[in-house]
Amino acid sequence: GYGVLDKAINVLREEDREEFRNYVSNRSIYNPHIMFVSKKKIMEKYFNDVFPWLLECEKIFGFDDLKGYDQTRLYAYLSERYLSFWFKKYSKYIEWPWVFKDIN
Repeated sequence: GYGVLDKAINVLREEDREEFRNYVSNRSIYNPHIMFVSKKKIMEKYFNDVFPWLLECEKIFGFDDLKGYDQTRLYAYLSERYLSFWFKKYSKYIEWPWVFKDIN
């Protein structure tokens, strides 16, 4: 809320900025938990995109003023959404379903 996502997208690499804005505005599918398996080359490309962006976001939002569960996991939230977008745009991907079963 409070325009946080727009502020974060505004410091994203220019070549992804509007496409990512459209992606998060119109899609509800994302990969929670920031989990993926990939070749080293793809992983390095992803990390070279996501971490500079998160560092720019940190300059805007920091950590000290983030309160409550939703705000304190801001960087995970951004990463979850960007991971889904990035892998769809820059790689050949397969999504495998996962199941949680409570055995209690």
